[in-house]
Amino acid sequence: MPKSDTPLDTATHRRLMHITLLIFAKCPDAGRCKTRLIKGFGEEGAVEVHRRLTVKTFQETYSLNQQRRVSIQIHYTGEAVDELRALANEHCPQGVLIEQRGDDLGSRLHNAFASALSSSEAAIAIGTDCPFLDSQLLFEACATLESNQAVIGPAADGGYYLLGLRAPHPELFQNIDWGTSAVLEQTLIAGAAVGLHFDHLPILSDVDDPEDVTQEVRQLLHMPDIEWPNEAR
Repeated sequence: MPKSDTPLDTATHRRLMHITLLIFAKCPDAGRCKTRLIKGFGEEGAVEVHRRLTVKTFQETYSLNQQRRVSIQIHYTGEAVDELRALANEHCPQGVLIEQRGDDLGSRLHNAFASALSSSEAAIAIGTDCPFLDSQLLFEACATLESNQAVIGPAADGGYYLLGLRAPHPELFQNIDWGTSAVLEQTLIAGAAVGLHFDHLPILSDVDDPEDVTQEVRQLLHMPDIEWPNEAR
């Protein structure tokens, strides 16, 4: 990386690691994203929640980049690419859109990490489902990777909302029961088998089901007073 692009710690003027942030995002396609929310909010309501989660993730990433420079890649899947690009241009203009490659989530994560780590010293993958993931936690994850092999953010449902690595580890993405409560445990076991130590961030909750859209989440997503047609009264 050219010297002029090297991030520095403003307090110590120490060179910081070149980190690529990988945002895994679904395009806001009605009926195809946040499908478990449809029973409570309808298709349009579900996609609006998804849209607001995506915007908040972009905003927190942009805020991180003001504190500590990172490269940002938005790995997307879905059809409404132009709308996703418009959201990124408005809320995270540094983000580069890249279509996801792979037959399942594991292969897509591995491909993204392998590509990013060919030119970066570390990479961090996040999704757009966790409204509680803020720029300070992203900054903490970056700082952790300065001196540790890996960092993980456990999700309350048994998955993870963040994974950071300094080297490719394909075994972390193989034989994982994606979308189940076993993901975190299986990932940690796979890491331990190859001597990989994870530093842990706080446990946070994702938004997957209607009951996850609490009043606190509504406030975070700037939708406290919105009522959706199918929402349980």
